[in-house]
This record gives sequence, C-alpha cells and structure tokens, in this order.
Amino acid sequence: MTTALYRVLVDAGATEDKAIKASDELNDMGRRLERIDTKLNMLVVGVSILIALGVIDKVL
Repeated sequence: MTTALYRVLVDAGATEDKAIKASDELNDMGRRLERIDTKLNMLVVGVSILIALGVIDKVL
C-alpha cells in the first residue's frame, strides 16, 4: 500500500476501504510498469546483440 496516497485520500474524505483499494491499485500498476520496463530492457539488449553479431559477421 502507498501510505502517502492512503493518507491524502483519507484526509480528503475517502473511506478507509476506498483509500486502501486505490492505494493497492496504484501499487499493482507500479509492479506492472516495472515488468514492462524489464521486458523492454531485455528487448533492447537482444536487439543490440543481434546488431553486434551482424556487424561482426560482415567484418569477418
């Protein structure tokens, strides 16, 4: 749970249940974005390796 978001929502008048749910959803989104970022980095590394192999193949 994102404590800062939870506190702000409760202070703004949201019920605790709604604040917890919103905070948990934000955490879930963050985890999904981290997985996307990891996969994108792996793709960049893979493409870089393929480019490097292509260059090496042309040189040799």
